[in-house]
Amino acid sequence: MKEYRHSFEWNGAFFIFTKKTAGKHPLIMYSCFPARIGYKKEAIMRLLKLLVLLIILAGSGAAIWMYYPYYQISTLKKQTSAHSQDGSMSSYIDHFKESDTEQLHLLALGDSVIAGYGASEADSLVGKFADGLARQTSKTVVSKNEGINGLTSERLNSLIQSGVINDEISSANIIMINVGGNDILRAARDSDFGSAIKTFDRLQSDFTENLAGITEGIRYLNPNATIIFLELYNPLPTDHSFYSLSDKLLPKWNVHLYKAAQQFDYAVVVHTTKVIHSSKPDHLSPDGVHPSLDGYEAISQQALEQFASEPWSEGK
Repeated sequence: MKEYRHSFEWNGAFFIFTKKTAGKHPLIMYSCFPARIGYKKEAIMRLLKLLVLLIILAGSGAAIWMYYPYYQISTLKKQTSAHSQDGSMSSYIDHFKESDTEQLHLLALGDSVIAGYGASEADSLVGKFADGLARQTSKTVVSKNEGINGLTSERLNSLIQSGVINDEISSANIIMINVGGNDILRAARDSDFGSAIKTFDRLQSDFTENLAGITEGIRYLNPNATIIFLELYNPLPTDHSFYSLSDKLLPKWNVHLYKAAQQFDYAVVVHTTKVIHSSKPDHLSPDGVHPSLDGYEAISQQALEQFASEPWSEGK
């Protein structure tokens, strides 16, 4: 009997092909065994290491997705703060106080926060801000409140594109905008808050597109207007099951307001989240969503403080 043997290694294992001949009838045998002792254990360890690496990469990606907007907003705020400390630059209050115009026209656009839900005209955010601006600039402030309860970014964009408020936009010195909160709230009502969070990327994409339309429409009609954007705030109490997640997702929404503000020569993003949050429950109305009278006052004061400190500078 003659025997021919051939072996090779593939993927960590030896394969042996044996051919034996005895007369006219060859006998062919195949066999395989591990290339080395402990191969299976090492293979499992390699697989575990790969899984750990994938988990780390996924976690890092999620962390970047979640926390990068914090960094972006913080950077933009620091840039504004640095300019504010430059005493050679006039603030918005200084600019309007020294302007030749005798009247300042304030146009307010947005949702129920702008409309002043739960407050009289005088006690609303727009009323409080207009009154404070008049006192600090010694000017007559004529305000036009176009706030609509339940307004979404899509509806505001449509309103601007329709042209029905072109005259108001064109004649305004200052335009205050609050929009976006109802985009999420409406989605939550259509399903539940958890499902709304799961569709956050789609909601955010739609909001960004609508905000671009709002921004472009206003810039086209009145490129010299001073724009005031209000940060969206988290009204949920700290013991709410979705509070932590909402608090982390909110900067991803607000960062687009900061980016929109950069499209204007003169713009301020009011730090609403500084004065409306869970540790100041008295700033929220009993419905847990809208500002209370104290809340409207607090937002107004925050806006006026930033008007008095942030520099009025073209192309900033």
